[in-house]
Amino acid sequence: MDEAAWEKLPWHRRPSVYWLLIPFALTAISFGGLIVPKVNLVLALVCDDYYSSPATFSTAALKTPGATLPDHCRTPEIQRRVATFKLLYSLTSGTLASLISPHLGRLSDRHGRLPLLIWTNIGMLLNETITVLVANFPQTLPLSTLLLGAALDGLGGSFISSMALAHAYAADTTPPSRRNVVFGYFHGCLHSGIALGPVLAAALMARTGSVVSVFYLALACHALFITLLLLAVPESLSPSRRRAAHAARIIPSTGPTRALLSALHPKSFFAPLRVLYPAHASPSTKRTLLVLAAIDTVTFGLAMGAHTVVLLYSNYRFAWTAVMQGYFVGIVGASKVACLLVLVPLTMRLFGRGRGVELALVRAAIAADVAGYTGYALAPSGGWFVAAGTLAAAGGVGSPTLQAAMVSLVGPGDTGALLGAVGLLHNVARAVGPVVFMGVYAATVGWWPQAYFWLLGGLFAVAWGGTWMVKIG
Repeated sequence: MDEAAWEKLPWHRRPSVYWLLIPFALTAISFGGLIVPKVNLVLALVCDDYYSSPATFSTAALKTPGATLPDHCRTPEIQRRVATFKLLYSLTSGTLASLISPHLGRLSDRHGRLPLLIWTNIGMLLNETITVLVANFPQTLPLSTLLLGAALDGLGGSFISSMALAHAYAADTTPPSRRNVVFGYFHGCLHSGIALGPVLAAALMARTGSVVSVFYLALACHALFITLLLLAVPESLSPSRRRAAHAARIIPSTGPTRALLSALHPKSFFAPLRVLYPAHASPSTKRTLLVLAAIDTVTFGLAMGAHTVVLLYSNYRFAWTAVMQGYFVGIVGASKVACLLVLVPLTMRLFGRGRGVELALVRAAIAADVAGYTGYALAPSGGWFVAAGTLAAAGGVGSPTLQAAMVSLVGPGDTGALLGAVGLLHNVARAVGPVVFMGVYAATVGWWPQAYFWLLGGLFAVAWGGTWMVKIG
């Protein structure tokens, strides 16, 4: 933090985490609002493609919010094909984002957080533009066109990199003792968007009679976020800190061809992870960083693969419409917000901010994931399914607490590098997780659709056991 220098600046040029919360909330709203429409768009187009019919049902579904999939589209084969396509989509975006995200973190240490935040949002803006085109012209543009949008999203670093850069901005402007709470604010904004976005989307669909209108809302949110970053939000890194970071990482010029080959080398790909094993740190600190990073990556990867399958399963098992799914996602998101914005600050106020308290929060969060996903598997009706979702929502407390604990173990000059490494691990999990877990759902939906939830519950239990490897002190 550069508090002494910031005090001399006028209020509108003084960096603060609160500058970024409002524009970040806009991106979160668009992210949340599109969860249900995107899955239903893919469902409709895959169904039309499977039965070799013209894109009439998909067009009707996009323009009729209350429309339900006909019975011939609610079959295990359609579920399998949708899961496979979403697998390819996540693999495309996640793989490219894995290559890009660590470089964004290091570049942000040298050039500031805002230019890289703008870059990530441009990628998301282009992705949603392509989605709008496919939604409007399903008879002209094939479903595979969405993979181009996924590639552009990945090249921008995706939403995960935007989240990591926002955390780096927060770390720049917040003392270490409050970082877990502030990181919780960002996750609260994310889940507020996931809660509010579907509700706004449902209201917009009801008013306009068109699902496509939700995609236009997402485009407007991304464009407004970029505008605010350009015109209103102050940079958090002072010129002196950027020069110091640049001087510490100067490398000899090798020419563009050799530099490209070097960047694509496997050693270069995993080089950003060195920040998780600092050369001058104690063995205990190194071990703690590695264990925390592993737990964070595993739990994130498990949760990332779940969103699409939860929606597919609710349509297959309970015949939920897009609007009903929107309300479900809103309820789960609101539960996560309550945990992040009420439970975490209250716990810190009552019990302090030590590592023991942070570990207790992480263990409680992962235990809630275990119970929630077990509840998904056992739910006999839609009401019980919603109850399981609200229980699993408490698991959202884990990731910001884990990241705050990791940031506290490295120097301030490595904050961006650390969160870039976390972004790399998250994007790898985002690429690998859906391949494994959507593959499981695609393989078992015809004979045991609940197998996916039992598997996730068991793996969360393993992650909970891993938290006991972290030593306090």
